[in-house]
Amino acid sequence: DESRKLSYVNARWTDLTGLERWSWKRMQDPVELVHTLDRDDVRSAWRRAWLEGTRFESEFRLIHADGSIRWVYVVAEPLKDDQQQCVGFVGYAMDITPLKQSMETLQQREAELAHVSRLATMGQMMAELSHEINQPLYSISNYAGALAEFLKSQNVDRFDTAIGWAERIGRIAADAGEIIRRLRSFTAHPSPAYEPLELATTVREALSLLEWQLRRTNACLELRGFDERHPVMADRVAIQQVVVNLVKNACEAVEDVEPTKTPQITVTIQGGPDAVQVEIADNGRGLPECDPEDLFLAFTSYHPGGSGMGLAVSRSIVEQHGGKIWAASNDEGGATFVFCLPRQAGNEATSSPARFE
Repeated sequence: DESRKLSYVNARWTDLTGLERWSWKRMQDPVELVHTLDRDDVRSAWRRAWLEGTRFESEFRLIHADGSIRWVYVVAEPLKDDQQQCVGFVGYAMDITPLKQSMETLQQREAELAHVSRLATMGQMMAELSHEINQPLYSISNYAGALAEFLKSQNVDRFDTAIGWAERIGRIAADAGEIIRRLRSFTAHPSPAYEPLELATTVREALSLLEWQLRRTNACLELRGFDERHPVMADRVAIQQVVVNLVKNACEAVEDVEPTKTPQITVTIQGGPDAVQVEIADNGRGLPECDPEDLFLAFTSYHPGGSGMGLAVSRSIVEQHGGKIWAASNDEGGATFVFCLPRQAGNEATSSPARFE
């Protein structure tokens, strides 16, 4: 009513809150029952609805009398007098706690699926990646052995050479450690951590995981748009997983190019006012004869040995970030996979990414 207190609630509403039906009339501020994390937003929305005489609509957490938390969806329409001044609201509330719990469970399952996909991808990569790690370790062993023999000779005049070898050992060990660090980061199972990222840097880190596969396929990798700033709010590991999945598919596609053609993979980043777009194009076998949307269905694979999970997980990750992903055939052969992410506005820091339609 005009005093901004509740004047009537039904029995179902009291079940939702756990309070006696008429105790609402004695409450000075019903918003105090809203969870502290949502209270300021709800209070501001109510104040705006009163001042503007507009509809109030919101989802928020309500504290039940027994201390439990309920999610509610509230809609209230303004009541106006002859002068069109707002004198009260009439509305309803729905308990959406089961829906929120189901959504949370679904998000957990999607996160677990993404983790399994990363492990599966890494399992396919480990055989050749172990060779990548063994190379610097073998060099470390050789340099360390040579350094030990050299120092035993006690040739003081050549200590500069020994120091150079020792520094070389340190650099090679750091290279090996960096490879292992990237592997551990990629296969970890953290909770989604949205943070301001420079997308070009994140994509470069993902590409570094595939250096061995790019060399094996003799693919020429071209990077475009990496010198510009492309700020996004995203989970670093999740976006790297998308890039790894798409570039890995491109590497497999260019294995079948004609001997007269040079395998080519081009990664392009383009920034717009509202979104940043990443394109992975290749001149390989091209898309199969199907609806491109079917490529992103779970357990659907169009090449031998594929799990059918990489593209499905990639789409799930991109959509969780408020973005979109699609594929198209190139006019001159090959395929292009594209994903877009909402651009981070200014320096604003939030706990989740923006969304765009």
